[in-house]
Amino acid sequence: MSKTLKQLRKERKERKVGTAITADKHYTEAQMTTILDSLESVRRKRADMYFYIMICVYTGARRTEAALIETKDVTKTGVTIRSLKKSRDRDIPLPPDFHAELTEYSKDKDYLFDFCPDVAARWMRKVIPPRLEIKRPLHALRHTIAVKIYRETKDIKFLQKFLGHRWISSTSVYLDAVEIEDYDLSNVWSKAS
Repeated sequence: MSKTLKQLRKERKERKVGTAITADKHYTEAQMTTILDSLESVRRKRADMYFYIMICVYTGARRTEAALIETKDVTKTGVTIRSLKKSRDRDIPLPPDFHAELTEYSKDKDYLFDFCPDVAARWMRKVIPPRLEIKRPLHALRHTIAVKIYRETKDIKFLQKFLGHRWISSTSVYLDAVEIEDYDLSNVWSKAS
């Protein structure tokens, strides 16, 4: 049985689930291009930081989840994200080229990263051009992949599993980031006539 909007809002309020994902909480495609370009310089200076940020880009991992990835979590095609919030671990596939680089990087390590997430957040602020004006630059990567996946799939249950949310109402905040223009309604109108 599906829940009504009123029930979802009540759950959100009771659990203090975040508010809508607005434009200042996720990156546009143009902003992501800028970020990925600037990450190339980071890659030469700090390979660990490059891989950490790219894992966040591709998996939507929370910063602590990404920081705790062990070498054994790098699978044949992706990475296992161990959940910290009483939800299920999730296996996230990675682009083959990046996966190959990550596998090479992870050799002879127990944990992929030996810094705390706060250090990564500070690095992310250095990587992000100030003109992008994003309030929480590292967490915004999670919001960005979530919005992108929802726009592509329109599948809130898949997104819930991908992000490791226990409650669908936590995932529902991403619906607000999708505009009505993002939907192709042409088939709806032809079926209604």
